[in-house]
Amino acid sequence: MVVTADLANVATVSGTPPVGPDVTDSDPSDVDVNFPAIDISKNAEGPDSQQAISGDTVTFTIVVDNDGPDDAPNVTVEDQVPGGFSGITNISDGGVLVGSTITWSIPSVAASGSISLTFD
Repeated sequence: MVVTADLANVATVSGTPPVGPDVTDSDPSDVDVNFPAIDISKNAEGPDSQQAISGDTVTFTIVVDNDGPDDAPNVTVEDQVPGGFSGITNISDGGVLVGSTITWSIPSVAASGSISLTFD
């Protein structure tokens, strides 16, 4: 059985003894499903990460952390790059730039693991 959500499964038994009232009993079994818990952060790195002079190259780093107890499969990261940035290069890990959006398709982020994605 594949579990995709918390559930309770109850088994019940009943019977009719030779004397006396019918007898029944039940017992529940609860299953709590733990899910991946992903978090994202983004930082700029350059001569001064808070200020840049026209023509400076700024490197952005996006970190995806999986704080959950299980792997996080099929993770998609999108970064909508605002106007004012041009000549986007060095997109890591197979990221694809379409228009002003960079999209990464990550097969899996391991439990308690992280992945860093960068572009200039």
